[in-house]
Amino acid sequence: MVRTGNQAMSAIFSCREAARLISESQDHPLIMRQRIALRFHTLICAACRSYERQIILIDHAFRLRALKGNSDLPTSEGLDDAARERIRLRLADHGGDHPDGDGKF
Repeated sequence: MVRTGNQAMSAIFSCREAARLISESQDHPLIMRQRIALRFHTLICAACRSYERQIILIDHAFRLRALKGNSDLPTSEGLDDAARERIRLRLADHGGDHPDGDGKF
């Protein structure tokens, strides 16, 4: 498992931890120890290498889509009340909430 702070970081950690770091690396730069440990892990783990490539590809696709605009994508305004309620219930089941905090979709 990867330990941060003053604790030593093991270069060998679980694929779950590697996946977390791969995802985090798309949001912000990892610290050097994390980058080294992740690189070492992906050198020996084909599944995590593949996952990293997929995440990078998805991230690039979304960024490209954002640059081109989203005018043809459906919006929440196009949802009927029943669909909104199903979404609200699903999110509640998983501990989620609407980003605005008002509980409305």
